[in-house]
Amino acid sequence: MPFDLQEAVKSTPLRSLRSTTPVVALGSGVTLLAVLNVLRTARIPAYALGPQSDFVRYSRWYRPLPTTVSITHAAELPELLETLTLEEAILLPCSDDWLSAVANLPEPLSRRFPSSTCGPSVGALVDKWRFAELLQRFQVPHPQTCLLTSCDQLATHDFEFGEAILKPLSSVDFVSKRGVKGYMAGSRAEALGSARCSPGKGYACCPRSWGTAQRPSA
Repeated sequence: MPFDLQEAVKSTPLRSLRSTTPVVALGSGVTLLAVLNVLRTARIPAYALGPQSDFVRYSRWYRPLPTTVSITHAAELPELLETLTLEEAILLPCSDDWLSAVANLPEPLSRRFPSSTCGPSVGALVDKWRFAELLQRFQVPHPQTCLLTSCDQLATHDFEFGEAILKPLSSVDFVSKRGVKGYMAGSRAEALGSARCSPGKGYACCPRSWGTAQRPSA
């Protein structure tokens, strides 16, 4: 069945919350830090949940989520939420893995801990190729994008590199291992060198040109 973003948004229930309902920001690094700063400026009570080693813990705006449970992966979020004494809270994911975890919460937890996440749409947004296909479908101008699934395909593809980005379809595991979200590639040789340095499950990449945005044909 083809994915319908508009129907997914329409089917997402709305609800009212008390003005004192806190936000739980999920993530790490500069993104989480920026979110906490925005929430503080807006005077919205907020807690944070992220890696124990994250520098954000040293921020004056950091308030740890009141829990004794420790998790190492975003997929363990349901188990942690079950233990919280908070009556309710808004979940604000700050990375793709947390976004997916929030989108896949079982209904009892998603009602107690709502978010602005439209569950059915998440898969199309965090997967770089599915997102490119979505832009094409709705005729949104976007960089020229192609799907490459192996070094052999990369070596023979007729894509004009120039200055391009090799972007893994799922960036979370890639970032944790490489510390970057993708590679700049000025030539096919550079692209092949980068790809061969990053083999494994998350290798599939989307090269994206920095040139004129591609406008889908009518």
